[in-house]
Amino acid sequence: RRVATGWEAELRIAYDDVIPEPAMLELAAEFYAAQAACSTRLRIAAEVLGGCWDALVSGRAELVIGASGDGPAGGGCTTRPLGTVEWVFAVAPGHPLAALPEPLRAADIQTHRAVSVADSSRNLPPRTTGLLSGQETLTVHNLRAKVLAQCMGLGVGNLPRAAAEREAAAGRLLIRRTEEPKVSQLLCMAWRTSHKGKALQWFVRRLAEKNWLERVLRPAG
Repeated sequence: RRVATGWEAELRIAYDDVIPEPAMLELAAEFYAAQAACSTRLRIAAEVLGGCWDALVSGRAELVIGASGDGPAGGGCTTRPLGTVEWVFAVAPGHPLAALPEPLRAADIQTHRAVSVADSSRNLPPRTTGLLSGQETLTVHNLRAKVLAQCMGLGVGNLPRAAAEREAAAGRLLIRRTEEPKVSQLLCMAWRTSHKGKALQWFVRRLAEKNWLERVLRPAG
């Protein structure tokens, strides 16, 4: 009966880990409130780097939110830009890089361990970002673990500005200028062009509203 009305029995959504989890749950709450008579089940999962594209290509998700970089070859997908995420370099207050003059040189950063989040792709080639050649790396499974590891002084690296400023305000991180800052990254949403379900259309319309990504990435306060 649900299919006959155009509503999917289930909608699987993959979102990039850079988007705060509360923002995705708030989005789900809005959907439930707006579509009280709809019984579409939502399945929401976080992905990292190329993981969103991988989820879309492999069929693990019908909609991806916050995908970055080039989409998969072969077409069949519709993409729309959501906005950009700004990155800043952050270190623990007691880390050796905290005492060096700014801007920090790549040669100085390269001698210290970086904290990286593992690409969650299962089929597409995994990607890395922000690492210097030969740099020792601690790899963790999500952004929350990366933030915590950097606060503990286990390594350094780039973080979304909102996350870095939150920890900086609490005295757990310092934001440092670098000679070669990581450029802002364009994020988009994407879905299979052949998918016409009403639940997917609701999310596409909602995410297309002005400045959604900017609002959810905005530093608290």
